[in-house]
Amino acid sequence: MNQPMDYNAMIQGYFLGAAVRMTGMMMLDFIFNILPCERERMRETLNREPTMEDWDDLSQFLGERALIPRCLQRAEDRKKIRCLVFGEDNPASS
Repeated sequence: MNQPMDYNAMIQGYFLGAAVRMTGMMMLDFIFNILPCERERMRETLNREPTMEDWDDLSQFLGERALIPRCLQRAEDRKKIRCLVFGEDNPASS
């Protein structure tokens, strides 16, 4: 029963536990404080309850504003697909 303790593993376990608890607390804060505010802003703007597509659009636009490369590339791809579908001129040539 008297096994030597691995202090490095024990400390890492404590830090991992603290990180998991902190992440959980941040998620709860996000769910209970931030989302209701954003939902109310969306509801006032749209004059209806937001759908999942509306939340996806909001996330996309916030990503573009934050200059996230994946979101910027997706916006460019959407422009190209729109031109393909509606037969508009190629935006790259404009």
